[in-house]
Amino acid sequence: MFGRLLKSLGGGGAAETEGAPSPLGVVIGQPFFIDPLAVRLLGADSRLILPETSMIVAARGLVDLGDGSFVHRYYSEDNTMVQALTNGGHAAEHIAEVTLYRPLQSYYPNESDRAAWSQWEAKLKSARLALEDGTSYERVWFAETRGPADPVVFSEAVRDSEDEPPARRVDQRAMLFSRVLASGKPEFLLAAIETIPTGRSVELMVGMDLDRASLSTS
Repeated sequence: MFGRLLKSLGGGGAAETEGAPSPLGVVIGQPFFIDPLAVRLLGADSRLILPETSMIVAARGLVDLGDGSFVHRYYSEDNTMVQALTNGGHAAEHIAEVTLYRPLQSYYPNESDRAAWSQWEAKLKSARLALEDGTSYERVWFAETRGPADPVVFSEAVRDSEDEPPARRVDQRAMLFSRVLASGKPEFLLAAIETIPTGRSVELMVGMDLDRASLSTS
């Protein structure tokens, strides 16, 4: 969730280097295996449903947070995302935390619908974000701030091939929220307005902390 870092950062930039390092040891075309027990332990009230216990990496993203910290993202074809935060380098020993995210909902307001975009901007700034069914999540980033808090702004360089430079840049305005499940475990909600050359969308992803022992590459 890289939340323990972003409280002190103004945002991040896309890292455009070729042959981006992979702290989790996999590259595009290779698999991850996720222990299904880790997800089941969240409990029946969790919204994180993992259809497969393995995922083939179809794309990788990299965000430079500054001060030697980076966010490495690994995507499957269905946009399941494993994310690793590294501090002080890109090797496995520099990993500070690993999280697993699944897409929950996407929204595509018309670009001319200023009211809809203003509503989403307000939701990202709010201390609490409620889904359409009323399920509520509390703000994690800037949790100590009373009232609205500006989303974190960063750019992600996404590559679809290990042999080519990043194919696209995704600019994001994001905020992290969470709720406590009946199991006592936290469930995260990552909300972001994503901008690419062809337009904008609102993306909601539900996630969890992932123990390194629950993730394997063979």
